[in-house]
Amino acid sequence: MIKKIISVFLVAVIALSMFSVCSGAVTESTAKLQFNKDGTFKIMLVADIQDDHHLIPATLEYFEMAMESEKPDLIVLLGDNISGVPSDFKNIETARKNTAKAIDCYMSFFEEKGVPVAMVFGNHDTENEVTKEEQMQMYMSYDCCLAIDEGDEVSGCGTYNVPVLSSDGTKTAFNLWFFDSALHDAEKGISDNIQQDQIDWYISESERLKKENGGKPVDSFAFQHIVPKEVLEAEFLSGETNEPPSPSSGESLQVPAMLAQGDVRAIFFGHDHVNTYIADYKGIHLVNAPTSGFGSYGDYNRGLRFVTINEKDTSTYETYIINYFEAYCTDDFSRCRYYVNSSISPILNCLKYLFLAPFNGVSPFTAIYEIFCMVS
Repeated sequence: MIKKIISVFLVAVIALSMFSVCSGAVTESTAKLQFNKDGTFKIMLVADIQDDHHLIPATLEYFEMAMESEKPDLIVLLGDNISGVPSDFKNIETARKNTAKAIDCYMSFFEEKGVPVAMVFGNHDTENEVTKEEQMQMYMSYDCCLAIDEGDEVSGCGTYNVPVLSSDGTKTAFNLWFFDSALHDAEKGISDNIQQDQIDWYISESERLKKENGGKPVDSFAFQHIVPKEVLEAEFLSGETNEPPSPSSGESLQVPAMLAQGDVRAIFFGHDHVNTYIADYKGIHLVNAPTSGFGSYGDYNRGLRFVTINEKDTSTYETYIINYFEAYCTDDFSRCRYYVNSSISPILNCLKYLFLAPFNGVSPFTAIYEIFCMVS
């Protein structure tokens, strides 16, 4: 949902300068992730925030509550991080400024929390004509950001990997692959497909890691926005499929390569906001994370997926979803606020929310702003 401009009475516009462009492309993040002393490493998956430069306040409040209880070691943004904001503005400079503000809404929050962030792009991120390369420089300006612009040698922007070191820091114990899956091939008329040069890069890096690991593949996860095509043939193990999966439309290159390399244990993605399934395709798990924001559809399925690996056995993992409504909407006011931001039964709940807000620490201006976001 792309919201209309809210009046100055409701929103204090924060002036942000454009971020400087970093020179030089790199092929692997230089950041260091590491298993904890107890051997665990926990990832918080944030899918489809899909909001603009007036991020709905409830989104960050739910993030904060979940992060306080779960204490993730890494946050992964699974694409459609913004809504392609804002279509109202045709001036590219204004679009750039508002894109920077939209990204800052959550990146400054994660930076303040001191948690590293990796990200991939989705199909909605560039609807405002601000390129992925420009947006990546905005992300890379934050100290917490692990994502990189890998340069012109690989299609798209944001295909890279980040190793996770063992708890004693002596070796790479796990690896994280990130793919820009929101691509388009005009000649072939296909969209949302990982390209051959990305696969070539993956195989080369996978072989390098394997060599450094004594000839044994390094167990890995892959993260992207678009659903792999193999989901249509996979065996569904758990979770819900509340809408038909929307996989890539081109020839499948990625999963066959990963099966041949033998390193990827699971592929995590978003895109389909209300799906929470885990499916198995020939030993690789295909895992959908639900929408984590209030900028688009989601109803009662909004939440955060957490994934934990243990260096004692990196061939497997544990995962669960913290559903916002089930976990945090425990009284009349919190339920009402969720309904308002989700556009569920709006009229009655808007009135109840306005009445209850002052008694629950929410300013009338914030309540009015959230209602305007919902109806615009």
